[in-house]
Amino acid sequence: MTLLSHWGKPPQAITVKIDPSVDMKTPPVKQVEQITPDAYFAYAVELLKVNGPHLTAQPTLARIKHLGIEAGQSFDSAKVDPVIRQALETASAAAQKAIVTEWPKVGRIANGWVMNTDSGVYGANYLKRAAVAMFEIGMNLPEDSIYPDTAATPLDGHNNYVIHFAKGAFTTR
Repeated sequence: MTLLSHWGKPPQAITVKIDPSVDMKTPPVKQVEQITPDAYFAYAVELLKVNGPHLTAQPTLARIKHLGIEAGQSFDSAKVDPVIRQALETASAAAQKAIVTEWPKVGRIANGWVMNTDSGVYGANYLKRAAVAMFEIGMNLPEDSIYPDTAATPLDGHNNYVIHFAKGAFTTR
């Protein structure tokens, strides 16, 4: 790999510093399942400090401010109303269920294939973003790649498959 700033110059080794505090062995979904609500929301608002919210997130940020979740501020669970705190404690299970329910709806079925042609940019569709993050760890923009999957029986390496593309059905740019 060559940095653009070094293009045309002799190659240099790129050094990478791995943060030893980051768990690189436990799958991300398991890490999220194991985190406490206090730690989850504290981490989320710290991430908002580093990765500021998009303009489309403003209505959502206004709605969750009363939960003690505010961009640019640290989360202090001790200051959260007990009723809200209880709701935050149970939110994880409800969110997990909603995400699992959403996943089959992420793509559309076309000719027996599940096609997800609008991922990569989610706007305020946080449920779809969460489902893609949980099951795919992200997706590129559809202009860059698509992710066809079978709508019926999963493909199996013991079988032979044929994909037929009708003449003129697809065009290139």
